[in-house]
Amino acid sequence: MKVVAFGDIHIGNVMADLISFSHAMDEVIRYKPDIIVLLGDVIDGAMKYPTQIFKQSSIRPIDVQRKLFRWLVLDKIKNAGIKSKLVIIMGNHDTNFIENFLKPALQGYDLEYEYVTKAVIGRTLFLHYILRRGRGSYATSITPMMVTMMLSQALALGVKRIVFSHIHRGLAHLIVGGVEMIALPSFMRFNDSYDYMYVPCYAIIDDNAVTFRCIEDRPTISDVQLYNIDIIDKAIKEIIKEEGKLYV
Repeated sequence: MKVVAFGDIHIGNVMADLISFSHAMDEVIRYKPDIIVLLGDVIDGAMKYPTQIFKQSSIRPIDVQRKLFRWLVLDKIKNAGIKSKLVIIMGNHDTNFIENFLKPALQGYDLEYEYVTKAVIGRTLFLHYILRRGRGSYATSITPMMVTMMLSQALALGVKRIVFSHIHRGLAHLIVGGVEMIALPSFMRFNDSYDYMYVPCYAIIDDNAVTFRCIEDRPTISDVQLYNIDIIDKAIKEIIKEEGKLYV
C-alpha cells in the first residue's frame, strides 16, 4: 500500500506556499497512491492571524477556502481518474471550521475519505502534533519531550513509525529505540531569517520504507503572496457567478 503524506497547507493564509503544494500534488497524482494523508491545518481558519487575507475584507472565508481546496486537491484527484482515499487529520487551525468546510467541499466527488484525530495505517501512526499543545510557528524540530511521547505512543499502539506535522520549519527524521519519527514541514513561509530553512517536502510511505520528495526550486515570498491573492480573487469571482451575489 502506497501512502503519501503532506504537512500543514494553511489554505487561506497569504503566506501559504500553494505554488509548491500544487506542484507536489501534480507529482503525487502520477504515483497513483492508495491513500493521501493531510496532516492537519489544511485550512487556516478565519479572523485569527494577521496574515490571513480575509482580515482585509468582508468575504466569507470558508466558501473561498473550500473552493481552493477543490482546485488544489479534489479536482486533481478526480481529473487524474485515480481512486486515492483521502485521510484528513484534525489540526489546531481547522478544528472549529472543518465540519462546515469538508462535507460540502466533497459533494459531487466520488472519493472515499475520513476526518480523524489520528490514523494508524499499517504500522505507521499519522497525527497533527505529538504534544497536546504547542506553538507551531516556533517549533523548529523534534524535541526530547516529543521523543519520549512518541516512544510511549508507539508502544501503546504497536506502531514502528510516527509521522506528524505542525512543525513550521525544516524536515526532521530520526530513529530512536527502533521507532522512526518524522516531522513533515508546513507549506507556510516566513518573512524572517528562518526562511532559508524552508524546503517544501512530502513523504511517500509503505510499511517498509519512507522516501522524501522535496521541491528545491522554491518560489519567492512575493511570488507566494501574489499567487494567493490571484487564486483567492478567482475563487471570489467564481462564487459570485455561482451564487449571484457575494455573502457578507
